[in-house]
Amino acid sequence: MDIDSIRTLVDAGEWYESGHAQERMVERGIDIDQVLDAIRHGRIVEELPPTGRDPKCLVCGEVERRLAFLQVVHPLYVVCAVGEVVTIVTVDWNPPRELGQKPRGRGRR
Repeated sequence: MDIDSIRTLVDAGEWYESGHAQERMVERGIDIDQVLDAIRHGRIVEELPPTGRDPKCLVCGEVERRLAFLQVVHPLYVVCAVGEVVTIVTVDWNPPRELGQKPRGRGRR
């Protein structure tokens, strides 16, 4: 899996966001343009184990974000599943607790 293949699919409009990603975007104040910018200008920081039929990766890209009255550049983390299309699985301003572990989730306790 490489970032150029992901970018090619995204630029061709071959992507969609999961319902979970849509919920996280609303909850975290992230818009789709920021997500697409992170993919277009970011890099793969980790390949994740597949949980479905498509391989997944964590992409990190710097995007503009408004904090109070300031416009800042901030890293945005995007989990993508990559097959015939790119599925945006989830998004977050914060990195997973430790890269090398799966991204934060509700999980069972």
